[in-house]
Amino acid sequence: MELRVLNLRRTPERWAAFRTHNPSLANAQQVEAVDGQALDLAALVAEGIVAADLKYRMGALGNALSHIAEWQRILHTGEPATILEDDAVLCGNFAEEAGRILKNLPQDWDLMQWGYNFDTLVAFEVLDGSSVCYATFDQTRMRAALPSFHRQAVVSQSFRLCLSLGIPAYAVSPKGAARLLAFCLPLRRTQQYYPLLGRIFDNESIDFMLNSFHATASSHVAMPALALTANNSAFSTVQEGKELVGRLLSV
Repeated sequence: MELRVLNLRRTPERWAAFRTHNPSLANAQQVEAVDGQALDLAALVAEGIVAADLKYRMGALGNALSHIAEWQRILHTGEPATILEDDAVLCGNFAEEAGRILKNLPQDWDLMQWGYNFDTLVAFEVLDGSSVCYATFDQTRMRAALPSFHRQAVVSQSFRLCLSLGIPAYAVSPKGAARLLAFCLPLRRTQQYYPLLGRIFDNESIDFMLNSFHATASSHVAMPALALTANNSAFSTVQEGKELVGRLLSV
């Protein structure tokens, strides 16, 4: 399966860091991500790609469009692919373990998530259709162990995914790509209730929107994760720029 790494042209240092942190991924392909700072909002609204009530920052919009472009490519090629963000760090046996898990997924699978943010919960069905498990993590300890993760062999298992945040690494099937495009376009305001956190969150980035998608899709998650992310907001390109709501309503 192809490994496609989203990276902005203006951040070559992030691609260099990805290569350093993933020395075994010689086949990973650098993909030029959409730069949110260069987008024509009026054109996106006119084309029906973005709704006027969307509540994204410019960086989040560029990130969303980068993922959408990969879904379109998967649909066009008819071949599944793994999409990576450039801050992802994969375990040492990723190719073997991911391949094993994919072979055991239902034939109609849509999405397989290899990693997620560690600063919030992940909800998944520990028993299909009968019990939801809520997992929380220690992001500080994970970050300390991150430099050696590419040498670690991980034995994981897939579960039906309900909720998560962060999409540093995930695979999409052609069927899943078609369903994602149909569900997520136009990009628009949605809301999702997060159990245990006791809050309703607005859709502020594409991973929030995917949580609404998972409810009716064949989405799955690896436990434990085969991919980690430092999830460092200070260096995030997704959080760049002003919020779009007011600007979109004026175009």
